[in-house]
Amino acid sequence: MKAWIYVLIAAIFQVLWGITLKKYLHFDVIWNFIKQGKILNPQFGLELIPLIAYFIIGLVIVYFISSAYKLIPMSVAYAVWMGLAMVIQTGVDIFFFKDSFNMFQLFFISLILIGVIGMRGNTKVTSHEIILDEIDEII
Repeated sequence: MKAWIYVLIAAIFQVLWGITLKKYLHFDVIWNFIKQGKILNPQFGLELIPLIAYFIIGLVIVYFISSAYKLIPMSVAYAVWMGLAMVIQTGVDIFFFKDSFNMFQLFFISLILIGVIGMRGNTKVTSHEIILDEIDEII
């Protein structure tokens, strides 16, 4: 169970990573500050916050997905992680960014979600995860 929670957390942070890239991170603005030698400008510091967040989010993703890789097969963890991230990101695109959406997209996203559920339901956990769950119950 713990591996699937790790995958879900990694997927959520993957979506946050994408939101940071789409909405908040402006490499062109940062580059212009650097070219103009205005790195001491407070606005430059504000533009760096999304870049720093981008790196921190990336580290969180690496931590959680690598933790999941240790407990379930990498191919399964990767497929579920990316599938969940894409489904969640599609919802974010529709509801927050007001992107268009049609029935064909809904159909194919549904197929991905079905695949994610199927991968989750047909994957055996490693003995390592069973031992960790037993230790958690004892503690």
